[in-house]
Amino acid sequence: MAGADYAGRHPALWRIDPQTLQVTQAIPLGKSRFSASYFGLATGEGAVWVTDHEGGTLLRIDPGTGTVVSTTRIGGHPSGIAVGAGRVWLSVDD
Repeated sequence: MAGADYAGRHPALWRIDPQTLQVTQAIPLGKSRFSASYFGLATGEGAVWVTDHEGGTLLRIDPGTGTVVSTTRIGGHPSGIAVGAGRVWLSVDD
């Protein structure tokens, strides 16, 4: 589940315990200029993948540690994401 501190504009990805429904970890996604930034989310290939439409980036998150292990700048603004067939697939707006 993605959440954000909109007042401070610091979006985060939340890890939620499925038994207690409590947030167990907040993974910072960077700073946003806007109060409602658009992020895409997918899982697969051993990672959690997050697109940042505003920042034009793709983040790879280690699901075990919850740390961002890589950030890749994408040309344009990624809007959709899927993972499958050994690949990460993005749709990108200019």
